[in-house]
Amino acid sequence: MSLIRSVYQMTSLFRIHTDDQDLVREQMFALERQIPWLYLNLLINAAALVYTHYSVAPHYLTIGVFSGMFILFVARMVVWFKPKTTAYTHEHGVKRLKSLWLTGTLIGIIYNCWGLQLIPYGNEFQQGHVAFFLSVTVISCLCSLVQFPALTLSLLAVSIVNSLVYFLIAGNKFQIAMACSFAIVILIVAFVSRILFMNFYDQIKAKRALSQSQEALSLLNKELTFHRDNLAQEVKRRTAQLEEALEAEKELNRLQNEFVSMVSHEFRTPLTIIDGAARRVELKFATLEPEEIVQRMKTVRVSVSRLSGLIERTLDASKLAAGKINLDITEFDLGELVRDIIFIQEDLHQEFDFELDLKDLPAKCLGDDRLMVNVINNLLSNAIKYSGDSRKVLIRGHEENGSVVLSIQDFGIGIPKKDLEKITDRFYRASNSTGIQGTGIGLNFVRMLIEQQNGSLSIESEEGKGTIVTICLPTETSMSERNSLTIHEAEAQSPGLIDPARMPKAS
Repeated sequence: MSLIRSVYQMTSLFRIHTDDQDLVREQMFALERQIPWLYLNLLINAAALVYTHYSVAPHYLTIGVFSGMFILFVARMVVWFKPKTTAYTHEHGVKRLKSLWLTGTLIGIIYNCWGLQLIPYGNEFQQGHVAFFLSVTVISCLCSLVQFPALTLSLLAVSIVNSLVYFLIAGNKFQIAMACSFAIVILIVAFVSRILFMNFYDQIKAKRALSQSQEALSLLNKELTFHRDNLAQEVKRRTAQLEEALEAEKELNRLQNEFVSMVSHEFRTPLTIIDGAARRVELKFATLEPEEIVQRMKTVRVSVSRLSGLIERTLDASKLAAGKINLDITEFDLGELVRDIIFIQEDLHQEFDFELDLKDLPAKCLGDDRLMVNVINNLLSNAIKYSGDSRKVLIRGHEENGSVVLSIQDFGIGIPKKDLEKITDRFYRASNSTGIQGTGIGLNFVRMLIEQQNGSLSIESEEGKGTIVTICLPTETSMSERNSLTIHEAEAQSPGLIDPARMPKAS
């Protein structure tokens, strides 16, 4: 089995390794130095053979064949010695190896046939010179072509076949025995050639691995040098990032504390009103007129409604941050929804004039109509709270670029320019809102809900002249967007949208 495996491995050397560029390049560099000297060695040995057979063999076998060899070898030596004018390429190397393989095999056939043709014309001394000539040729091939085993094995195969065929047909028993011995020697030389080539190939692979290791080491050294030279700058940059994150965390804590204080105040105010109305009714029930009792109960109801709304908004904002609000994206009539809400607001705020212009709104848009009630109520509540001395609110709607556009405009105190960029941040309130009830979560809540419905929110305002809040919702979408989805699913579609670290801080 070991012998069979060795023979199989030997046959694999009968090819040019075009898939290994390093091997082809090293073969070419080695052969460029060695091939010319092989040709010179063969010419010297051929001249000696001609000298010993010149007087006994026909001139065409001596002078004629040698002259042809001389011309061929000198031409090939010039090609190999000629300086290279173009840069080495893998394709060129493969082409030259193929040419050498073909030419070398042809030369081997000519040499062997020539030597065997000279045997019948000489005495024992001259025949021994032929055998020496063939053996030297084999040794020269082994020494000069060990880096290119395909040609070496081809030449050895030519020697074995020629010798065995010739002596089996024309030789005596002694010559046949000598031919068989020569064949065994050639086989041994072939295995030695394989071992030498594998050592040569292992050196190439080791050189390649060393080169790769040196490149990796050089890269690591460059990185180390860079980090060494930029260590102070890197530390400064990271420190600045940490300080920025710390400042952001401090600001968030400050806003949260303000939020808790505002919520506490907002809860306390309606509770105080409810408690006061209840005490008055309790103490003076017998003397109160029915109309006054009704008025007191109305005050209680308004305070309860205000308290309930505050709780609802706070809980909704908390659910939104925790990703627990479900969105049910369906088609609904936004115009009809707005009219229903305005009807209720007109009853609660009879002193306000709500002007509607919704004739250009499309019949259908896409969104969650249940949550859109909260959105519009929040925006109307802001318009009423920050209306100042004005008692007018404009609600307009139309379709633009495939989206439903709804704007709510008041003519109140407006938003300072410096606060406009942050007005939808969580817990953030404008600097001119002091003394006006609010928690700083309404606009943030509105913006998040609109964005989760594939819409957008924009705010235009000028301090002292009022504010325009505009929302856009899509009119059509794919069926997958119409299915019920949670905030977490929306986050998967829009990474980072509700990341707590990036989530706006609410108005």
